[in-house]
Amino acid sequence: MHPTLVRKSLLAAGLALCFAASVQAKDLRISMYADVTGFDPHDTTDTLSYSIQSGIFERLFQFDSKMAVVPVLATDYTSNSDATEFTLNLRHDVTFQDGTPFNADAVKINLDRLANPANHLKRNSLFSMIKSVEVLSPYQVKITLNKPFGAMINTLAHPSAVMHSPASLKQYPNEQDLSVHPVGTGPFKFVEWQQGKDVKLVKYDNYWQKGWPKVDAVTLYPTPEDSTQVAKLKSGGVDAVYPLPSDLVDTVKSDPKLDIAEDPGIYLYYIAFNTQKKEFSDVRVRQAINYAIDRNLWLKVGFAGLGSPSTSPLPKNVQFYQKQTTP
Repeated sequence: MHPTLVRKSLLAAGLALCFAASVQAKDLRISMYADVTGFDPHDTTDTLSYSIQSGIFERLFQFDSKMAVVPVLATDYTSNSDATEFTLNLRHDVTFQDGTPFNADAVKINLDRLANPANHLKRNSLFSMIKSVEVLSPYQVKITLNKPFGAMINTLAHPSAVMHSPASLKQYPNEQDLSVHPVGTGPFKFVEWQQGKDVKLVKYDNYWQKGWPKVDAVTLYPTPEDSTQVAKLKSGGVDAVYPLPSDLVDTVKSDPKLDIAEDPGIYLYYIAFNTQKKEFSDVRVRQAINYAIDRNLWLKVGFAGLGSPSTSPLPKNVQFYQKQTTP
């Protein structure tokens, strides 16, 4: 059965002047469609929270804009032939925002935390194949798996695989406390989170990538009402809306002071059937629903035409994408 799939472009809207001259900006104000759920990526499942957390935390590897894996806190790696051992070399001269040095010990502490089911972290399942993490030197670790897994480096690039400051983990062993006291190696330090109101981040002056970040502070405001988001943007109350609700694209386009940044996304929208239900246990019923839905019309009405009917269960920009012969 081929489910109905829609790929949507991620949108961000903001003052053209703000994006063209962001180097001069002091405080970037962004409206977002919902509030974050917390600040521990090890225990996070929603995309919006990951987007905000990525300003505070970094990973050993991450995906670039073309979904290629690139090194960040790790510089390179080697693996054995059966993909059960991965040796990582780490970046030197990196500090956490509390001054704690980033090193192999920090990597071991974080990966051990993620791999331990007793911690009841939401992302434990992604790291359950880790058997051990061994510190080989101050800037080299060896990860041993309990079974072969060739995509381990991709997993280390997942937004959950961040490095917390070991001092922070020790100071806040309770998940509820840690989630509101995030300390990473990223370009921005956490200042405060007023639930339902705003998130405040400020520039980390000792960030290892020289010249970054380009702004002194970022404030994010949860604004569930679409019309309120755009009203704030048009009045100058915020500098950007992320992501821009598709039904308000035309409103933004009609304002010469505003601009839209539009990039291909990796979102898939689909219908999933519970085949344990009698109604959906017959494959012909599922096929009939699939054939009955006009995906181009769905895109036009639901997403302002911004996207394309999917040709695979994987988005086009994701590794291992393979176009299907029929939708």
